[in-house]
Amino acid sequence: MSLSDRKRSSENSIVAPRLFAYLALGDVWDGGPIDSPAKARAWVQWAAKGGYDGVKLFNSTPRAVTAAAIDEARKLKLGTVAHLGQSGVAEVNGRIAGELGIGTITHF
Repeated sequence: MSLSDRKRSSENSIVAPRLFAYLALGDVWDGGPIDSPAKARAWVQWAAKGGYDGVKLFNSTPRAVTAAAIDEARKLKLGTVAHLGQSGVAEVNGRIAGELGIGTITHF
C-alpha cells in the first residue's frame, strides 16, 4: 500500500476502504540497515516526514532497536503494528511488545 493509494482512497477515486500507509521498519529508504536504536529513530523520523501513518515491526529485529522505533513512533504520533513470528518470540513476544508500547499485533 502506498501513499498514492491512500490519497486516491480518501478522494474516492478508487473503490477502497480508508487506507493507512504503514511501512515496515527500514523499507524504502537508502540509509542502510536499521541495526541500532539511533538508526531506528532516524528511520521513524524519516517515515513521519514522508507522510506515513505508522510503522510495521517484526520481532526478528533486536529488542533495543524495536523499542527505539516504537518509542519514536509514539512521540511522533505514528501508529505501530507488529508481526511476531515464532522464530523471534525469544527476543520479543506479545507481552514484551505490549510493554514496549506496540499499538497492535496482527500475527502471533
